[in-house]
Amino acid sequence: MTGEQLRREYLEIRSKLVSVYQERARLPYANLAKGTEGTEKCGSKGIRGLEEANEQISLAKDKLAKLCEAARAVGKPLKLEAVAQECELSEIEKEILIVLLMKDAGPGCSGGQTYPTGSELLRLFYRHDFEILEARRLLYPDAPLRRNNLITVEDYAESVLNCTFRVPEQMIRRLLEHDA
Repeated sequence: MTGEQLRREYLEIRSKLVSVYQERARLPYANLAKGTEGTEKCGSKGIRGLEEANEQISLAKDKLAKLCEAARAVGKPLKLEAVAQECELSEIEKEILIVLLMKDAGPGCSGGQTYPTGSELLRLFYRHDFEILEARRLLYPDAPLRRNNLITVEDYAESVLNCTFRVPEQMIRRLLEHDA
């Protein structure tokens, strides 16, 4: 597989992964942990949906790891992974960056585009409100995503959870290897 083919497959899997995160966040009572309480309120179908989504995420991450290794083996490391490593992003920070990158490519990009709020972003990865409150630090100006200009605030609000975020065009070009 060529470096370009690896990059395209990587982006395709990342895009599917973002869809799974979004589907998982829409599940009823998705913020409940698995257990008796969750089963009672969510029903077995909701719990099964969470388990299936988590399994899909795990499989996609395994595929991504293999693709990254294959890209390194042919001497064409994936730019997005290299930037994440260079900026010392955590896995969640990398996922936030990718969600925002894919959001820019999605339908409705121009004109009436609405970018996700901090709360909407974090809800894709965290199930409990207290986790979201703690994770808000990932979106602070001194956190790696914003400190390295990987993401920017589109619309400011009093709380970082109510601000909307996007990936600047210059960073999109860099991540997609469109820069010179």
